[in-house]
Amino acid sequence: MLLALGDGYPVVIKQLIQGFFLLVWPFWAVAVIVVSIGYHFVLFPILYVLFWPVRVVFKDRKPIDSAIEPDTPTQ
Repeated sequence: MLLALGDGYPVVIKQLIQGFFLLVWPFWAVAVIVVSIGYHFVLFPILYVLFWPVRVVFKDRKPIDSAIEPDTPTQ
């Protein structure tokens, strides 16, 4: 697919375009991995701190444990 990007150009330019895409795509793949790791270690802690109040509010709104348990017959 990347080799087809050079079609329609003169031979020398076609070879340069094809060689460029063959040499560059691994760097893009590595860059995507590095950026995603960076987001994980930078963006996730920031969001964790920003949404801390939301987690606290919803943590307190658990249903009462006795409301979940089935009724036990009394003797």
